[in-house]
Amino acid sequence: MNDMPLDAEKSVRVLLVDDQAMIGEAVRRILAAETGIAYEYCQDPSKAIETAERFLPTVILQDLVMPE
Repeated sequence: MNDMPLDAEKSVRVLLVDDQAMIGEAVRRILAAETGIAYEYCQDPSKAIETAERFLPTVILQDLVMPE
């Protein structure tokens, strides 16, 4: 059994860092069907750390081959 309070369960935060907008949209659509997940997409790899510091993700999904 999960001892986490209900509010904490709703605080799953997913950050995707990928230079392809099509991938960002695909992941957004997949996660849209799930409840309790906040999603943020960052297309510019040079802004990934800044975005992560602001969004405070639970998990970061990152494309391994990107410019810069």
